[in-house]
Amino acid sequence: MPLPATDQTALHRRKRFDVVGCALLALFVGVIVAGLFYMQRMAGGQEQAADAQSLLHAGYAGAGILLLLVSSSAFYFYRRSQMERAAARERDVLLGQLREAEMKYRSIFDNAMEGIFQTTPDGRFVTANQALAEIYGFKTPEELMSHYTDIGGQLYVDPAQREVLIDALKETDEVSNFEFEILRADGRTVWVRQNVRAVRDESGALVFLEGTVADVSDIWWGEQRRRLQYATAKVLGEAASVEEARPLLLRTICETLEWDMGAVWEVDASAGVLRCVEVWHVPEVDVAEFEETNADAEYRPGEGLAGEVWSSGEPRWIVDLKSAEAYANAPIALRCGMCSAYGVPIAVGGTVSLVLEFFSPKLSLPEPELLQTLSGIAGQLGQIIERKHAEEALRKSEMRKAAILHSALDCIVSFDEEGRITEFNPAAERTFGYRAEDALGQDMTSLLIPEGRREAHRRGLALADSSNANSPLGRRMELVAMRSDGSEFPVEIFISRQVADGHPMFTAFLRDVSERREAEITTSELAAVVANSNDAIVACTLDGMIRSWNAGASRIFGYSEEEIVGRPFDMLIPPERLDEFPQTLTLVQRGESLVNYETVRIRKDGKKISVSLTESPIRGEAGRITGLSSIARDITERKRLE
Repeated sequence: MPLPATDQTALHRRKRFDVVGCALLALFVGVIVAGLFYMQRMAGGQEQAADAQSLLHAGYAGAGILLLLVSSSAFYFYRRSQMERAAARERDVLLGQLREAEMKYRSIFDNAMEGIFQTTPDGRFVTANQALAEIYGFKTPEELMSHYTDIGGQLYVDPAQREVLIDALKETDEVSNFEFEILRADGRTVWVRQNVRAVRDESGALVFLEGTVADVSDIWWGEQRRRLQYATAKVLGEAASVEEARPLLLRTICETLEWDMGAVWEVDASAGVLRCVEVWHVPEVDVAEFEETNADAEYRPGEGLAGEVWSSGEPRWIVDLKSAEAYANAPIALRCGMCSAYGVPIAVGGTVSLVLEFFSPKLSLPEPELLQTLSGIAGQLGQIIERKHAEEALRKSEMRKAAILHSALDCIVSFDEEGRITEFNPAAERTFGYRAEDALGQDMTSLLIPEGRREAHRRGLALADSSNANSPLGRRMELVAMRSDGSEFPVEIFISRQVADGHPMFTAFLRDVSERREAEITTSELAAVVANSNDAIVACTLDGMIRSWNAGASRIFGYSEEEIVGRPFDMLIPPERLDEFPQTLTLVQRGESLVNYETVRIRKDGKKISVSLTESPIRGEAGRITGLSSIARDITERKRLE
C-alpha cells in the first residue's frame, strides 16, 4: 500500500536534514584539513619569520571557531533529524494501526452476512459488498455497481417504493425495516428488508443513502402461508356449498400470494375429461381470450398443466411458461402477460375431483414450504368438499324427509324411549286435532290413546325395545286412538325403531281407518246382496271377458264361477243375436246405460231363456270406465204366462 502524502513529506524532510548535516560535517572536516595543511606549508616556508608561530596560533583559533560553528549546525541538524525520526516512528505505528483497522473493516465489509451499500439519491451504487451482490443475483460487487444506473426502475418491482423511501429520508435521517420486492439479475423476485441512513452535506442536502439489506423471503413467505391458511379456512368454513366456496377460494389464494390469474378445473369422471368451471383475475389483466378458449375446452389426463396434475395427482410448478409453450393454455397465458404457473390437485375420497391452476406475471421459483402449505390446503379442501357433499346429501335427505312428513297423508309421530313426542306431522295435526307445538314433548300414550287402553299400550312399547316375539316392531296392527275432543276412532299403526346417539327412537305411522272400516262394511253388505241376489250379476271387461260371476248367475245360466270367469261374455248369446253385444259395449263406453232390455240368452245346457237386462258402465279411479256391469233377470216364465 503506498504511503499517504503527509508521510512522504516527512520522510523527504528527514532525508534533507540528514544530507545537510552530513554535508556540513564533511565541509567542516575538509576546511580544517585544508587550513591545517596550508598553515603547515606556510610555516615550513617561513621558518625565519618572526611571526610564524603567531600565524599558526591564529590559524588554530580560526579553525576552532569554524569547528564550533560547523559543530553547532551539525548538532542542530542531527537533533532535528532525530526528532523527525521519532515522529516518523510514531507515525509508522499509527499508520500500522490504521492499516490494521482498515483491513478489519474491509474484512467485515466483505464478509458480512447482510448486504451493505451506499447509493446516490438518483439511483447509482457507490459501494456494495459481496453479500449484497449475491442477494441481488450478481457474482461480484463490481458487476452489481456497473449494472444498475437507475435503482428504482431496474431493481424495485414497484418503482414507487423507491420514491417513498427517498421522501421518508428527506423527512428523517433513518428508515428502519423497510420491506419491498426486488427483481434479481436472474429474473427471480425476492423480498428484502432495508435499514437506511441519510448522509448529508454541510448544507443539510441529501448526498448519499447507506445501510444494510437482508433477504427476508423466507419470513415473508412464512407470513403469507399463515395468512393463506387462515383465509382459506375462513372461506371454507363460511361457504354453504362447494359451488359457493370455489370462486371465493380461488380469489383468496390469488390475492394472498399475489398471483394475477387462477382457474378451477372440474373432473367429469363419466366423460374422462377436465372442464374449466371458474376463472378469476385481477382487474388489470385482460383474460378474455383465456376465458373464451377454455369455455368449451375439455382436457384429457396428461393434457396441459391441469391435465398433467390430474393424471399424476401431484402439484406441478412451471417457473417459465416460455419453456412450456407446448402445454395447452401456456401460449394464451403468455399473451396475457403471465410468466409462471402452478397447479395443485384436490382429491375427494382418494380421487382427484378438482385441479386449481394459478398464473403469475413474475418468474417465481418453487418455494418448498409454500408447496407443502398449498398441498396441505388442497388436502383440507378435499376433506371439506367431501364433508360438504355429505352435508348437502344430508340436507337434501332432510328436505325430502320434511317434504314427506308435511305432505304425507298418514300420521307420522316420533317419540323417544320415554314415550315423549319428538315429531308430529301436519297429517297428525289434522287427524288428532292437536297443534304440533302443543303435542311436542307430551307423553304419546296419555295424549293419543284412550284411558282404558293405555296400560296395554305401554306394555306393548316396553316390548318394542326387545327381541321378544310379541314385540310390535315391524308389524301392522290395528288399535283405537283418541282425538283431542276425546272421541275414539280406529287406526292402523306401524312402528319402526332407530338408534340416535346411543338412545332408541321410535316412529309410528298411523292411518285413520274409520272410512275404510265403513267402506269395508258397505262393501261386505253389497257383496252379500250381490251374492244372495236371485238375479244374475256379471261384470266383464271392455273387451268382453267375464271377470266376476255371482250365485244368481250360476242358478240362471248353469255355469259355476270357476267355469265361466275369464271366458268371453258372448258365449251366453245366441248366434243370431251376437250383434247385440258390440252395440251394448259401444253404448257403455260412451257412459250410457241400457235398462230393462229384454232379449234371449243361452244356458249351459243349450236351452234358450228370456231375460231382462240392465247393463251399465263400471267406473274406476277418476271416473274412467273400466268395464261393463250386466244384471239379468230370468223372465222365461213370465213370457210363457203372457
